[in-house]
Amino acid sequence: SPSCPFSFRQLERIRKAIENLRDRIVYEEINVYEEPEDGEKMGFYGLLSRNFVPVFIDGQQYTGDFTEKELDEAVKKALQESK
Repeated sequence: SPSCPFSFRQLERIRKAIENLRDRIVYEEINVYEEPEDGEKMGFYGLLSRNFVPVFIDGQQYTGDFTEKELDEAVKKALQESK
């Protein structure tokens, strides 16, 4: 399982930031990886290609045609709001 640098609360903020881009996102639920033993689901985001970014939060995949820069800005804003 990939390690997650975000807390659950931060992931919730990130999820909301991603959902603010919903009109440009195709939602697809996917079983990305098994839950760790403590039961807390992990999330991560990564670049699949230059303009197609998959976002995994709580085992759910959010994909869209937004750029990595747009995603990074949304995540940074969410992390600032979660402090």
